[in-house]
Amino acid sequence: MLVGGTATAAARATIFASGKTVSVLLQNETGSRLIVRVITLGGQVLQQESFESAAGRIDLNVAAATAGVYVVQLTDGNQFSLATKVIL
Repeated sequence: MLVGGTATAAARATIFASGKTVSVLLQNETGSRLIVRVITLGGQVLQQESFESAAGRIDLNVAAATAGVYVVQLTDGNQFSLATKVIL
């Protein structure tokens, strides 16, 4: 389930979850560091990963997550930011 994001950001990345895996599909190489965070609805960062010049597909294993709704945030720290809700 995908909810949220902006039109510009959504055109650059797609986020989805399957089981205990959160996947990010990037249309283009980021060209800079990309930070992916999985956040509880209470605001606690469950997992954070950084990728240098990310491209293609990124899969995060979130085995520590209990069933529920989470926010997945992507940012390069500058111009690109996307937050999407997923159900795990």
